Amino acid sequence: MKNNITKAFAFLLCFMILSVSSVILISADEELLVWEMSSDETYITGNGNEYHNYVSAYNLHILTEKAYAYENPLEIPYEIYVYGSPTNKEVIWLDDGRIFVTKDGAEALDSFVSGEVYSYLLFNVSNDQTYSTLGGATVTDMVNRYGTRENAITVPVKELINVERYDICARDASQTFAFTVGAVYLYENEMYYVDYTALDNSYFDSNGNFSYRKGEVSMVPVGKENKLHLESAAASGYYFETEYIYENPSGFGLGVSNVLFWILLIILGYIFPAALLILGIIFANRKEWKRPKYWYALSAIALIWILSSAALTVLLLI
Repeated sequence: MKNNITKAFAFLLCFMILSVSSVILISADEELLVWEMSSDETYITGNGNEYHNYVSAYNLHILTEKAYAYENPLEIPYEIYVYGSPTNKEVIWLDDGRIFVTKDGAEALDSFVSGEVYSYLLFNVSNDQTYSTLGGATVTDMVNRYGTRENAITVPVKELINVERYDICARDASQTFAFTVGAVYLYENEMYYVDYTALDNSYFDSNGNFSYRKGEVSMVPVGKENKLHLESAAASGYYFETEYIYENPSGFGLGVSNVLFWILLIILGYIFPAALLILGIIFANRKEWKRPKYWYALSAIALIWILSSAALTVLLLI
C-alpha cells in the first residue's frame, strides 16, 4: 500500500508540473509587438510603422467602444501601455492620453478636426455624466444660428461655471476619437448654444478646454425644435464603456512580465524536474523503497521534460 501511494503521489506531482509548465510555454507569444519611443518622445516605432505625436488645437480625446490593448509597454523610463483601434492601425495612444499617428492617420485626423464629422454625442456634464446620440441636423442648425448671432446674449464666462451644461462631442469615422465642438448651457431657464469652433484661442486653456477664468462669450437660443431634440436625447443617456481586446488574452495577458515568465520557466522547466530526476535515482537505489523501476521511470520522465524545456527555450530565444 505504501509503495502504491508513493508511486501515485510521484506521478501526480510530475503530471502537475508538466501541465503547469506547458500552460506557461503555450502562453509565451513571440509575436507580441515591441514598441520603442524616441528620446525626445515625439514618435514611436512598432508594428512596422512610425507613429508621430499628434497635437490638435482642440482637446482631442479617446471615445471608443472597443480598444486594442497591446501587451508590451513602453519604457520611458517608467512603464506606459499602448492602445489602438481594432479597425484603424494608423493610430495608437498611450495611458496618459497622448495620441500618435502615421502619415495617413494624421491626414484623417486633420480632416476630422476640420469638419469631416461622422456622428455626434450629447454629453451630460453636470448631472449623471451620460452620453446620448444626437442628430447631425440638430447640431448643424445650432451652428447656423450661432453664425448669425440671432437673439444672442453676451455673458461673463465666470457665470457659466456652475450652470447646467451639455457638451456636443464630434466623433470621427473610425469611432475612436472625439472633441467638443460646442456646449449647450441651461442659463436662466433657457437653453443657449456656444459654438466652440467659432471662438479664438483666447477662450481655451492650454489643454484645449473652454476656459471660465475671464472674458465674455456670446450665446444663442437653441430654438424650440432643437430644444425638444436635446431634451429627448438627454433622457435616453447611457454610460459609455470601452471594451478592451487584449493582444495576449492568455494567462500572461493579465500583466505578468517577461522577467517573471523566465523565472517561472526556469523553476518549473528545470529546477523541479531536476529535483525529481535526482530523487528518482536516489529512491531507486534504496532497498527500503521497493520497485525501483517506477523511480527510474520518474527520473526518465523528468529527464525528458528537462530536454524538452531546453529545446523550447532555444526556440523561444531564436
